[in-house]
Amino acid sequence: CEAKIHRFQITTNVSEFANSISNISFVYVALISPYTNPKHLCCNIALLFVGIGSFYFHATESYYGELMDEIPMSILAYNYFKCINNCKNSDNTIYKYILGVFWFFYITTKIYDLFLVLFSMQIAVALYIFVFKIDKTRNQKKNLAKAIFTLVVAKACWQYERHLYNTEQCETDITSYRYYLHSYWHIGSAVSHYYIMNAITNNE
Repeated sequence: CEAKIHRFQITTNVSEFANSISNISFVYVALISPYTNPKHLCCNIALLFVGIGSFYFHATESYYGELMDEIPMSILAYNYFKCINNCKNSDNTIYKYILGVFWFFYITTKIYDLFLVLFSMQIAVALYIFVFKIDKTRNQKKNLAKAIFTLVVAKACWQYERHLYNTEQCETDITSYRYYLHSYWHIGSAVSHYYIMNAITNNE
């Protein structure tokens, strides 16, 4: 919505000011999230690039910026899978082939819904494995519950914004909470990552 009703209003160099600045949350969480091995570190590095790519995308509204936002999101979800599943090389190979096919069709067709389906499936697979297939300590269960709750709330904010956009009801008052719905998605998903990494690494 910010791109629709408030482009380049705060500064001529940044199109969506609030949506851009809120990506600082990704960078901050990437720097403070725990890790105990290189796989965990890859998750945090991927989140760092999500923040950088998303900032560039919302600042420029460019197609390459969009890819810089979405590709790290997909890589992050893939790294969740690797950390949680502790998978065999054959599982990794199959996963990467599926990713390659999806990204080929997405870049070729530029149908945004393809990315939404892919990313949603990636997150769903990782959460399914962690929730139902992995033995967890009490602390891991608590952090996983916090991660899922925060992600659901953040996604609800994003979906509500999409509803306002599609029904021509975007909020124009910058003092209204509804103006910052997409920023809440950024902040909430960043916080969710922090709890996910605590759930993955906390075995006590």
